[in-house]
Formats: sequence, structure tokens, C-alpha cells
Amino acid sequence: MLKQSCMALLIAATFSTPAVAQDKLESLIRNAIEKNPVVQERWHQFLASDKAVEGAYSGYRPSVDVGARYGHEWRDYGPRDDFAGADAQITLTQMLYDGFETRSDVRRLSSLQLVRYHELLNTVEQTAFEAFQAYTDVLRRRKLLEFARQNLERHQEVFQQIVDGVAAGVVRTADLEQVSGRVALAESNVVTEQSNLHDVTARFLRIIGTVPSLDAEPYTPDSNALPKGLEALLHRAYENNPAFHAAIRNIHAADSTVDVRKSAMQPRLNLTANYGTQTYDDFGANSGRSDARVGIELRYNLYRGGRDRAAIKEAYQQTNVAKDLRDQECINLRQNVQIAHHNIHAIKRQLPSLNQHRLSSERVVVAYRDQFSIGERTLLDVLDAENEAFQAKSAYANAQYDKSIALARALTATGDWLATVGVVRDGLPTLTDLGASPLPIDGATACPSMADYVIDSDGDGVPDNLDFCPGTPRGAIVDARGCKRDEEPERTFEADIGFSIGSAQIASTYEPDLTEIADFILSNRDAKVVIEGHASRVGSASFNQSLSELRAEAAARLLTSQFGVPRQRLDVVGYGFDRPKIEGDTKAAHEANQRIEIRIFPNQTDIEN
Repeated sequence: MLKQSCMALLIAATFSTPAVAQDKLESLIRNAIEKNPVVQERWHQFLASDKAVEGAYSGYRPSVDVGARYGHEWRDYGPRDDFAGADAQITLTQMLYDGFETRSDVRRLSSLQLVRYHELLNTVEQTAFEAFQAYTDVLRRRKLLEFARQNLERHQEVFQQIVDGVAAGVVRTADLEQVSGRVALAESNVVTEQSNLHDVTARFLRIIGTVPSLDAEPYTPDSNALPKGLEALLHRAYENNPAFHAAIRNIHAADSTVDVRKSAMQPRLNLTANYGTQTYDDFGANSGRSDARVGIELRYNLYRGGRDRAAIKEAYQQTNVAKDLRDQECINLRQNVQIAHHNIHAIKRQLPSLNQHRLSSERVVVAYRDQFSIGERTLLDVLDAENEAFQAKSAYANAQYDKSIALARALTATGDWLATVGVVRDGLPTLTDLGASPLPIDGATACPSMADYVIDSDGDGVPDNLDFCPGTPRGAIVDARGCKRDEEPERTFEADIGFSIGSAQIASTYEPDLTEIADFILSNRDAKVVIEGHASRVGSASFNQSLSELRAEAAARLLTSQFGVPRQRLDVVGYGFDRPKIEGDTKAAHEANQRIEIRIFPNQTDIEN
């Protein structure tokens, strides 16, 4: 049972952190844990479960009962027909055998105590994660509001320049109307971000109980704290997640409930001792007497209307319910781990491209402003560049904050989040204090139906069924296909196939190029093929994204219909104008960037041999 010294602890003293400033994340998380009503509820449920175990142990101890009475009695027999008297007795009953009901009940309630213990730990981990998420979202919205305000200021600068131009007669009035609409949109973006900041600040106050500090700093969890690879991460979660452990302990409690119900089918054997005294005898005379008795009593129920058998069947069904809840916890935990793992690696792959987009957009703004000063760009061109830079900065910032939250989510799933942020569970009893041992869980076999989760054998974040480069070394930075970024594919065909502006039609003059590609694909039956479509900077980003995909699809259809390449061997992707061969807005750049590239990856055996 829980030690009495531990029982006296308050939840506020249970969780502590190293000596840090109040604004630090650790202190904010501790504050959230101490003040969260759900944590308090779990804590008191845990304390109540300890008292329930104490109550169950009382079944091993004797029961002592005292009775006394005084009354007047009338008879129609004997020498005295009415008299008054008093009597008293004390009875001791010691259970010798109860069909193991007491032992099973102690086991049941001890298992339920461990269920409450793990539920408390899970609630604390979840509260700590929610506190971090609220903290991160406040910083995110502050940053996005800062970007929105900067964007509005630049729109207002351009607006004023156009107003001056209209007054001078060198700018058309239609341009003024257009820029007025864009300024209104920029103002709306500021209002939207202010509203978003208000909402996340309210959530921060609800979870943590304080107003976020103005000088709060972002915190990014250490990704090295996580096991490498999805399978290892799942195993760690099964072995350490408190909610999953609570579900398993609940099965143990349900099994013990079956034994409790079965005990009703067994006889009862008690040792009884009784001592009594009274102020009158059998004839009503005032002649006191006393008597004592010690003996063994056996009771065995022969029929109770079928109640006991029904209770046993009910207990078996409750065991099935507990197992179903365990399976559901497996599914939920597996899903959370898979999503967090995928998000971590997807964002890691996105960040370099998003950062490149951000830097390029900022350089374009500078270039457009310089070109405007010499008359090569209009103010509307400058506004277009400003808007793209604003969106690029926002996307990059969002990805950084999303990465931090995904890491925290994964650490919460493995039960390691509190330790990662430095919150120490001082005073909270251990399993040893509770008279229990850690569950011997094998991560590889802990959950049923394991065959349907996505396996990532090399731990690069790309599932095996989508991985073009299986066996990537641990820690390697890979692209969306699972191949190392610093390695070229085994063979790349950069087809010299040009397109007219806005067209995805492939001319017959490019048939020799496609013939060579098709021959290579057909001669390498295990090769994986990716067709990449690209576009120039003529038109909007969404238009060019769709156009690049159409160009890649056109090449895939031609390889399938004309050259017999199986369609299922061809993967198609469009990059819009994100990967130009030649930077710039010239005719030569447009012609070079409107293209398709076909990358062919031989199988792993070919690479090794």
C-alpha cells in the first residue's frame, strides 16, 4: 500500500522544477499542473483508491460487535408474568475461509489503484503538453501578427506613393482602386491575427492560469530524446505511455473481479466467540447470569436464484470490455505516434524549401523595389512581391512552431515530456511505494493487430511502401522520396522537352527522348520512376502548380499509351516554379524552366551490386 508519508503530500508539492525564473517554460508547466482541476481530480481519485485498498485488507482482520438492551417483558407462563431486565453481549468473528473473496478483492482494488496512478501520470503529461502547446501558439500568433503589421505598413507606403502618383497624373485611377483593395486585405489580415492572438492567449490563461510574458522565448525540444525510426518510437510508447499502462492494469482488475464473483460459489468458514450477560434468569427472577461460547461456523449457500452465476458471467464480459479498451488505447496511441513521427520528418523536409522560398521572396522584394526606382517595375509588382514575402515568412514560421509541437506530442506519447522539459515529480510515490513492479511489456508484441501499421525500416520518416531509397543511413537528411539530399539519383533524364506558355502538350519532335527513357525503364523492371513537371514564372503560383502537374501527367500518359510502360511504375509530381533551372524573369529563363525531368531509381540490389 501507499506509504502514509506519501499520502500527506499535496499536489502542489508533488511536481517541482529546477530553480528558474517564473517566465521560464518549466515554471509555467508546473503552474498549469498545480492549478488544473482535472489533475486535482485524478490526484484525489488516486488518494481515494488507496483508502479502498485499506478497506479491502480489513477482510483479513476480526470483526468485534457489541450489543446491549433493556426492556420490560410480559409472559403468560412461569412464576412471574412480567418483569424488567437488561442484557449485553460481545461477539468476535474471524474469517478463516471465504472462497478467496478477500484476497481477490485486495488484488482488484490494488490493480485499480495502479490504474488511478497511471491515469494521474497521463493527465499530468497531457496537461504539460497542452501548456506547451498554448505557450507555443501564443508565440506563433505574436510572430504572425508582427508579420501582418509589417505587411500592412509596406502596403500603406505603396498606397501613399500611388495616391501621390494619381495626384500628379502619372498613375491610373484604376491602380489606386486596386491597391486600396489590397490595403484593405492587409488590414483584415492584421485584425484576423489580433483575433487569433486573443483566442490563444485566452487558452493560455485557462490552462496555465497566468498571462503570457511579453519576453517569452521559443522552445524547441531536442529531437535526439526520441528513439530513431517509427518502430522504435512505437515500442517506446508501448513500454512507457501511462494511459496504455492504465488500460493493461484495468484488465488485471477485471480478472480479479471474476475471482471475487466466483468466491460466492464457495463455503464460508468463520471462527466465532461470544460472551453475554443478563440481569434475569429464564423464570424472570432477578438472578443475573452470564455465558460464553467459542466455535467454528460453516455456511454454504445452496440456492440464490441464479444470482451468483449471472454475476460471474457479467464479470467475464467486463474483462472483455477491459481488453477492448486496451485495444482501443493501442489504436489511439499508434495513431498519435504515427502522426507525430510523420509530422516531424515531413516538417524537417519542408523547412529547407520554405526557408529558401522565404529568402528568395525577400530578395525579390529588394530587386523589385530597385527595378521600380528605375522604371522597370510598377508599384503593383512591388505589392505582389511583398505579399509573397509575407506569405513565405508566415509559412516558414508556422513550420518551425509546428515542428516544436510535433516533437512535444511524440515525447508525450512516449511518456517522456515532463523529463524533457525538466519537471521533476518530487514526492509522487513510485511503483515500489505502491507495492507493485513495472509491467514487463515487450514493445514488439504489446498491441494486437500490429501488421497494419506503416513500417519505416530505415527510420528516415518515409514509410517503406513510399521509400525510393530503402536502407538510408540513420540520421541522413532525405527528400520526399526517402533519398539522401546530398546524393544524386542513380540516373536522371533531364528531357529536353519544351512547352509553350500555358500549355501541357508534348510535341512529336521529342519522341526520340521519350523512346530512350522508355527503353531504359522497360529494361530495368524493378526501377522506380518519378516524372517531375516544372513551370516558369509566367502567371500565378497556383496556375503554374497545376500546369506543372499537367505536364508531368502528359509525359506519363505518353509513356504508357505509346511505349507500353506500366502506369503503376510512374509517380508524378509538379513543382510549379519552385525549382527553376535559370533564375530571373527573362525570355531565356521562361524557355528553360518550362520542362519535365524524369528520375529513375534502380532497386536496392542494383545499387549494392
